[in-house]
Amino acid sequence: LGLERLDVLHIDSETNNLEVLQRLDLQVLRPSIIRARRKHFPGASAVAAVRHLRRQGYRIEWINNELVALRAGTSLAPEGVPGGAGAVLSPPEPNSAALYVMSMNTPEQFRIWLNSVALAAPDLLACQARVLLDNSTDPGTRDAYDALASTYGFSILREGNLGIMGGRRRCARHFDELEGSDGLFWFEDDMLLHAPDAPLCPNGLRSHVPNIVGTAQAVTAREGLGFLMLSFTEFFGDHHLNWAWYHLSNEIREADFPADAFRSRIDHTGVERGTSYLVGNLHYDNWPSYMTRDFNREMFLAQEGSEGVEGHYMARGYHLLRNGDFRGGVLLASPINHCRRYVYEHSERIE
Repeated sequence: LGLERLDVLHIDSETNNLEVLQRLDLQVLRPSIIRARRKHFPGASAVAAVRHLRRQGYRIEWINNELVALRAGTSLAPEGVPGGAGAVLSPPEPNSAALYVMSMNTPEQFRIWLNSVALAAPDLLACQARVLLDNSTDPGTRDAYDALASTYGFSILREGNLGIMGGRRRCARHFDELEGSDGLFWFEDDMLLHAPDAPLCPNGLRSHVPNIVGTAQAVTAREGLGFLMLSFTEFFGDHHLNWAWYHLSNEIREADFPADAFRSRIDHTGVERGTSYLVGNLHYDNWPSYMTRDFNREMFLAQEGSEGVEGHYMARGYHLLRNGDFRGGVLLASPINHCRRYVYEHSERIE
């Protein structure tokens, strides 16, 4: 082909990607990264493709709905381009946000999360503070977590298995004591970012938000929000409904949601940098979000000692909005891909 260097080979055959792979001389082309959609590996051809690529010296990742093969010595750099030896990287401009991610006993799952972010939202990896809350009980995972944290500039909080909400409250306290960060982005390690070319979500909304950090910060500042949920469509539902309803008293349900219709009520819509959003009585939950210092403090720290599960905080968030203390919003987009490929012992899960 006369190419001196091939960084990324993207195969998108309408028949069988395996047949295309087998026709290529990968030792001559030597692409650093090979991408191919999972749906175009019918039957057992995906297994055969992985075996073929490994024999050619590639490491295999499954990111969103794609097979991603990385040649030895190649990594996914923070801005989502090949970052082998000698590569000169131009990372996104640093921003004033803090990023918190929770993981447990599965450093490989955290690595998949990092790779998805590097491809789809590298600006998250330019947050001035990056913190991993490591809930692991397996000491054998520590070195792998430490290596990933060092590569991507994360500090680590380790205090044993704090559980999901215990970990969330610990991050809230850490952020409250952190200087210089305007707001907090929250993720769990199975809440990946959809690739930029991902199809529309089941609600017909875009699955990629360019510059998600700047967009979230601008919407929050313009609308005076306490929190902004980053994904309209979630794993168990979406923001058509206000799921805090399940955790409210009957008195509040009857007053605010007549006839048991717990639809979200929208005050108004807006658009920022090409992404639309909603403002209204939208529910807060543990899905990825951006929140201000004031909301973080009032939500998680004002009732210090409360050991409530997620439903407790959903109800608390609803009351903070109902009383007019804060405003909430959600992006009219669904950039979050709920995908857990590495599973820890379910018996160790603490809500």
